[in-house]
Amino acid sequence: MEPVPIRLGTLRTTVKPSSNVSASPVLSEGPVVNNASMARVCRVCTTQEARYTCPRCNTPYCSVDCYRSHGEGCTEQFFESHVRSEMTLASNAKGNDDEKQQRSIQELLERVREFQEEQQQLADGEDDEEALVQRMQELALLDKEGRLTLDCLTPEERRKFLGEVADGRLGKLVELWTPWWLMSERKYRNETSARRRELVLEEIGGENDEGENESEASSAVLLEPSVLYPVRIFTTNVAQKMPKSMSALLPDGRQPSPCLRYHLVEILFAYALVLRAFNGDCAQDTAEAAFMLLDLCRVLSDDARYQSLEHVCLSCLEKQSSEGSATNALAIQDVQQIIRTDVFLLDALSDTRALLERYQQELVRNSESDKQARRERKTALKKLTAIQKKIIFYQTWAYLTPIEEFQALATEIEAYTKNKELLRLKIL
Repeated sequence: MEPVPIRLGTLRTTVKPSSNVSASPVLSEGPVVNNASMARVCRVCTTQEARYTCPRCNTPYCSVDCYRSHGEGCTEQFFESHVRSEMTLASNAKGNDDEKQQRSIQELLERVREFQEEQQQLADGEDDEEALVQRMQELALLDKEGRLTLDCLTPEERRKFLGEVADGRLGKLVELWTPWWLMSERKYRNETSARRRELVLEEIGGENDEGENESEASSAVLLEPSVLYPVRIFTTNVAQKMPKSMSALLPDGRQPSPCLRYHLVEILFAYALVLRAFNGDCAQDTAEAAFMLLDLCRVLSDDARYQSLEHVCLSCLEKQSSEGSATNALAIQDVQQIIRTDVFLLDALSDTRALLERYQQELVRNSESDKQARRERKTALKKLTAIQKKIIFYQTWAYLTPIEEFQALATEIEAYTKNKELLRLKIL
């Protein structure tokens, strides 16, 4: 499993010299501070600018060390002054009541304790601040080097980070991804047409090289991850390799089942929901994204069958996901948007296939020494190979099917979701 990247900004700290501090090497070895700047210079070390003030004795100081150097004297003076005050009051009190005198001493000791706790909290707070600055600088350096992952965090930092992700606080700082299928068809075609032509040229150039294998040629159709576009798109070169009819995939002259359209709805539903869950970037955890896709799509993982649109839509809306039922309903609307346009439909299936291929490659690279783990990896690779064949079948069928049939299916989905919404409003 690849490390999860964490994005942080660069932390910079600067210390500006005080314009009120001057040193004279002629008169003495140490620095000399003029009277006008005494209020801004640390009274303990007399060399640094005072950033803090003791709340008890009003002594300016610059750091924890200087505070601790003056702290004992400050506490002793405070204690001595209060003891003398209490002794004077006690001696002047008429009746010289022992009970009142003991109560006064107890109150004095309580005030001393509160003062000491106050000073300790102040010192601890400054320690925490300096430690936080140092820690943020360390994390910023790791981020700059590209080595910042969850493993770099302490258990407490990881717990807080994951907690903020879970309750949505961190999500407010992250820009939400806009699905590429929400773009207009014309804009999407214009934005991707040049890349499609470049990919075709890369593949043609690769075919002239006899030493290039099939895996290297297939890698030419991969795009860099983007917030707008899928990782893999359906290129003109891929279209040229498509069969002319479904007879090449269906033996004995059989025709595609009319239920394929309902199965396609679940495949696209799972794809849209996974991308929304990962904010458009499944590369941050390819294995988890693939697991989620196959868990949501029983057509691919369990060979499920749906006999009607209502059947598949109810199944999709009832699926358990970390994103909640509202996101499930939104993913149904995404399906409706994707199948209205042939380029959206073919690119979504190409991107689904690319996600599972990347997961396959991760499994191949893993070299477990445990015999049971190797057996499970072999079984998983075999299952993924069968799933890839299914996706190729659906992609070929979608390419050969007139777009008008999918547009009619989108209209049916729209009518179904509106009826469900009206029914829900009547119940409420």
